[in-house]
Amino acid sequence: MALIEAERTARGSGGQETALRDWVRALEATAPIPVQRQRTLHAVIAELAETQGDAPALLSAGENLTYAELAARANRFARWALMQNLAKGEIVCLMMPNRPEYLAIWLGLTGVGVVVALVNTNLRGVSLAHCIDLVEPAHVIVSPRN
Repeated sequence: MALIEAERTARGSGGQETALRDWVRALEATAPIPVQRQRTLHAVIAELAETQGDAPALLSAGENLTYAELAARANRFARWALMQNLAKGEIVCLMMPNRPEYLAIWLGLTGVGVVVALVNTNLRGVSLAHCIDLVEPAHVIVSPRN
């Protein structure tokens, strides 16, 4: 309730109104999370693909994906994980720079219960070996180039 009052007070304050309205919307959207603990980001993207499939989901300099395209790619990686007999809780290491495929892989694998260890692409040598040894992944997915 205090946030709504703060938003009303911020009206007429220029750009603050927009920022505050965005924060209020974000808080309202995430408030149900403790009640819906089983709802994952993978499920949310799948729902958005059904209701807003042609709307842009990811925008990058090299490629843009709609919700339908993102959900389809995520499902492709989910099927791959199932074909590899990866069980819920098993770990896959993902080492890839930021791009739409990165999120599709992460969404697909977590959608079937696989834990994705996100490893920094700047790691080399002993540091990289340590991180991979630490998480003991069943598979390591890397980008062909950075």
